[in-house]
Amino acid sequence: MVSDRKCKWMVFVDYLLTLLLSILGLFFLSPVLNQSWGLFAYSILFSLVFFGFVYSRLWKKAKSDLKYDKENMGVKKALRLIAPSAIFFLVIAVLFALIRYNILPIRDMVVGVRYILEENQPRVMQEVYLFDNIAPFARLLFPMVVGFQPRTETLAWPLLLVPVLITAGGILGYIAGVGRFELSDYIIRKKQKLVDKFNE
Repeated sequence: MVSDRKCKWMVFVDYLLTLLLSILGLFFLSPVLNQSWGLFAYSILFSLVFFGFVYSRLWKKAKSDLKYDKENMGVKKALRLIAPSAIFFLVIAVLFALIRYNILPIRDMVVGVRYILEENQPRVMQEVYLFDNIAPFARLLFPMVVGFQPRTETLAWPLLLVPVLITAGGILGYIAGVGRFELSDYIIRKKQKLVDKFNE
């Protein structure tokens, strides 16, 4: 039996796995990314990958619960399982929005960085705006949404896609598992219907 606590943590693992795959994808899909539609297609691809990971995770959890815990199954159970990860990424997205729109007055904070050069050289103080480092970090943490961002700036609303994917994938996966619905069987049945109709 897969415990509830393990399932909650494994959603974070699914995210980290998607993060790793999407970073590798930046290298392996670089010829495609140079196209005008490349980043958008990249974001669609890895959003679907992440959705698939969460969906299958909760589907397996529901199948396990059918054997050991039939009484507490449903949408509420699915929400409890995905809540920690969905809330975590929602908080990050909201914090970034508050900083970006200067509701939290961090955007214009300046940090003085002193570069240490050779002994006889004067030390140079460089001013660095904190937001200039927060925005690339947000893009790095949410690489699957870069295709929904303008190239010149980082918007806050596309970051909400991650908690939405977690919620949708988790609920749909759990409900499908409870109903013993298998996507592969559904696709095979539809394909067979098309073949039979074509052969009439």
